[in-house]
Amino acid sequence: MQLQDVLYVGRGTKEVLFRSKDPNNPAEFYFNSSPAHHTYPTVKLDFKESKGR
Repeated sequence: MQLQDVLYVGRGTKEVLFRSKDPNNPAEFYFNSSPAHHTYPTVKLDFKESKGR
């Protein structure tokens, strides 16, 4: 993932693993969580391809 990319993890996902490419320069991840009332697939959204950049 790149700066400002988004990963939506769908309801029911059992495990998510993040790791840095370079352990000497660890990545920072920010998480936001809220209840899911419907099931949607996991999807990655690239900031560079978004309309609102």
